[in-house]
Amino acid sequence: MHQLSSEEEKSFGSAAEDRFCEMVRKEMRLRDYRLKSIKSYVSCLRSLYRFFAPRDLQQLNEGDLRTYMLHLYETKRLASSTVSQAHNALRFLYVEVYRRPFIMKEIPRPRRSKRLPVVLNHGELK
Repeated sequence: MHQLSSEEEKSFGSAAEDRFCEMVRKEMRLRDYRLKSIKSYVSCLRSLYRFFAPRDLQQLNEGDLRTYMLHLYETKRLASSTVSQAHNALRFLYVEVYRRPFIMKEIPRPRRSKRLPVVLNHGELK
């Protein structure tokens, strides 16, 4: 695993951010993730990187990640499925890449919204 130096981590919107995203992309390719999943996870983790810049992501604690998840809901107003995807991306980053215990165990996963199926009447079928 390639680790970024603290100076590289501190430069926001820079080559360091691109290297971070490329490192994540390579780790996912090595694990044979689908390209669509890679694109989604990298997008989620780029957002995380930008939110906490210039802090080192490896030094974040559960409170920091809880704040970020609330930011996704309250400020960005993302759907629960998108927040769930961000949760999965965070799990990948901390467990698979950083080889750390998952620090979000106490942060609840978003509940899926329940949708009723659309039922057509006989007139609408014709």
